[in-house]
Parts: sequence; C-alpha cells; structure tokens
Amino acid sequence: MSPCELFRSNPKRWSYATWVDLDKKYFYVETPKVACTKIKSILQVISGYSLPSRLNSIHYREHKKDFVRSIVDYLDECEAILSNPSVLKFCFVRNPVSRIVSAYKDKILTSEGKFWDRYRSSIRAFGGLPENGFISLETFVSWVESVPDAERDIHWRSQFALLRPDVINYDMLGKQETFDEDLERILQAIGIMEPRNWVRGRQNESATIYLQKELSSVLPVIYRIYSKDFDAFSY
Repeated sequence: MSPCELFRSNPKRWSYATWVDLDKKYFYVETPKVACTKIKSILQVISGYSLPSRLNSIHYREHKKDFVRSIVDYLDECEAILSNPSVLKFCFVRNPVSRIVSAYKDKILTSEGKFWDRYRSSIRAFGGLPENGFISLETFVSWVESVPDAERDIHWRSQFALLRPDVINYDMLGKQETFDEDLERILQAIGIMEPRNWVRGRQNESATIYLQKELSSVLPVIYRIYSKDFDAFSY
C-alpha cells in the first residue's frame, strides 16, 4: 500500500491526524498523548493562523479555513508532496509505558463526559467492578490488551498503527523524552529562525513518580501490547 492509498482508505482518520503546509513545507502526523496540542499550536502560528479561543478546538478544525490543512485536502497532490525532498515529513513518539499511564490518568481517571463514561463502563464490566467502582491501572491495561489494536481509542492505540512508519517514509522522528532538542531541530529544518523561542519544555515528573511506584505488575502486559512500538521506535 502506498501512503496515498492509505490516506484514501480512511480519510476521516487522516484528516484529523495530519497537518500540511506547502508554503512552510512540512507534513506532520500527530500522536495522541505525545505533545500533539503543543505541536499543532506551534504549527498553527508558524503557518500564519490564529489560535482558537479554546485551545482543545485545535484538534477538530471545525472551520477549516482558519486552520492548517490536512493531507486529505491534497489527495490529488499527495504523491508529489510525499516524494518532495523539500517537504519535511515528521512525527513524535513516546515511551509506550509513560504514554499508556498518561492516557489512563487523563482519560480514565480525570476526563468527564459521556464519551469517556462509555469507556469506563466497558472497563468496569470487563473487570467485574461495581458501577462507579475505581478502575485500577492493572484493570485498564488488561482491558486494553483485550481490545484489538485497530478498535482501540487513539489515545491508547499503538503508535505504530497511528503513524504507519512501514508506509510513510518520515524524515525526522522526535521523541517526547528529548522533546526540546528534537522540536528545535525540526523547526530549524523547516526554516524557522530562532527555533528555541518556540520551545517551552515538556516535563512529566508526575508520570515518572507514578511509574516508579505503581507499574511493576503491569509492565509485562504493556510490553506485550506495544511490542511493535518498542521495536520500531527503539524503546
């Protein structure tokens, strides 16, 4: 499968996941729970657009004319864009362990609304928990493993499945663990003067502390779930 066939096969997904600017010459594929709000916000401003009043709206691009385009807007030019060596194709990844912990803390323990309540109900049913019962990390991870990767929410779907490095030939792959340095290199590669001015540091100390205290029992399951991520992205 070529990248363009991939994008045509699921335009809804790739319309959401990709950010493309042919003037600034970049092609970015997001990874949820890997600084994607920050990266999109920077690209939005760099490309000459205003930030939305509610920053989370940047993911949905309700009024497309006010946002950076996606690759789905350029399907007729897709092959030329992706084969153009002057268009920087980049993405970011994260250690699968800290990523799934972040998803658990953010989406399962904290996020409100019917969308996330449906997941919590499903997890409780899977774990035999009472209504409104506490969902442990162990129960969540076991439930994630029980769901086929293609059917998982994008916040805990494998990064390999989201980014498809087997199909898309990325020029640069940044890591959250070295976010400042990698983002600076990427911005510099697309011609941004003083790229350091755009970098504000990504710290994740709470997740690190949490990992040290709570993870020993679920690590083997996480390694099993995300074996492709560990291999493909050298974790």
